[in-house]
Amino acid sequence: MKAAIGVLFFVLAAGVAHAQASAPIVRLVSREFAFTAPKQISPGLTRIRLINRGKVPHYARVVRLDSAKTLADVLAWRRTGRRPPAWFVPVGGPAPVSPGDSADAAVVVRPGRHVVLCTYPVAGGKSVHLDSGMVRELIVAESPDTTAAPPNARIDDLESDSEIVLGEYGFSPQPTLRAGYRRFRVTNAGLFAHQVLVARLPEGVSDRAELEWFRENYVATRPGRPTGGLLEVAPRETGWFAVSLRPGKYVLICGFSDGTGRHFDKGMSRVIDVGS
Repeated sequence: MKAAIGVLFFVLAAGVAHAQASAPIVRLVSREFAFTAPKQISPGLTRIRLINRGKVPHYARVVRLDSAKTLADVLAWRRTGRRPPAWFVPVGGPAPVSPGDSADAAVVVRPGRHVVLCTYPVAGGKSVHLDSGMVRELIVAESPDTTAAPPNARIDDLESDSEIVLGEYGFSPQPTLRAGYRRFRVTNAGLFAHQVLVARLPEGVSDRAELEWFRENYVATRPGRPTGGLLEVAPRETGWFAVSLRPGKYVLICGFSDGTGRHFDKGMSRVIDVGS
């Protein structure tokens, strides 16, 4: 299966010409346990930039609230412990970022009420940051903002340096990357939603140690250093993210479950090298 994904990667990279597009950057600053963010943004293609000024990792999931729901409804649902309701519609956002770092992720937002939240686990794994109040309302509405992206701008129009193809269950092969600011276009060629969690592996830390942290429900200290990525890419859709990479080894992880186990336990993780 991974070989097939690799072939598909090269076909997509060689056969599709992408137009250049720009998108406004919306800055979200995270701390324990809150976001600093604008109250309103324009609809359309947007780059969410998460800047972590806290002391622990954070991420920024953008969720649209349908059916006239509000932040109060989100908090009431959270107290029930039930599965997300139909009106709770994830849009995307930057995957976890370590303290002092930042990362971008492209999303397309429609007019309406949204929230930005973080459910990264608290040390020990007994709760998540949302339970400590890390959620903020965000309104998407038409405005005369001249920096808004054109109405027809798409995620796959954004300029990128590298391509990643996702499938059941693996990531396309990646050449050794150069250190620095890197932009990735991500294509989900599979039938399930997937994610791309990027984590730097410090010297002496293996990808197996990082995956074991997930399996043990986040109780121990995380061995890897979260570096951004994408929280979700829907089937047959395109995503885009940008991160700053240092020389060393990184691991790409999909931590989703399809009811029969986590995707990384079915082979959906890949170590990549970043050179100087």
